[in-house]
Amino acid sequence: MLLYDEPYRGAGLPDTSAPPALPPSATHPAACAVGQKARNPIYLVVLADMVIRMDLTEAIHELHPGAEVLAANTPDEAEARLMPHERLEQAFVSQGPDAYAGSTLETEISRRGASVVLLGDAAEEAPPGRLPVLRRPFNRAVLMSHLRAVTS
Repeated sequence: MLLYDEPYRGAGLPDTSAPPALPPSATHPAACAVGQKARNPIYLVVLADMVIRMDLTEAIHELHPGAEVLAANTPDEAEARLMPHERLEQAFVSQGPDAYAGSTLETEISRRGASVVLLGDAAEEAPPGRLPVLRRPFNRAVLMSHLRAVTS
């Protein structure tokens, strides 16, 4: 199952239609202080499904060509990938709200100032709570509008 309703471009193949990366002098309001050069945003995607994880990564890069995306299969792997980073723009985590609440991953994401979106079966089956849930079926347009809302 693909994340969105466009044909899949292929795993690991470069997308030559993508816009060029932002120059280092470009600014990003969430990533820079007054008078400093911008740092590209950093996103975290924690999802065991490799195809959907790659699709999420591609959508993030479409909106923010210079973004760094930390991809992980599990929360433990995500915690390790976060270690060298002091900031984070947004995280997409495949966990239910009960498993996420109070977890080390929640602490590490919060400490870096990021917003979080839960996804997957456990998140969709839980009653509505304080965190947004990306419910299926969703397509690229839904994901892109959510990313724009967070970064604008």
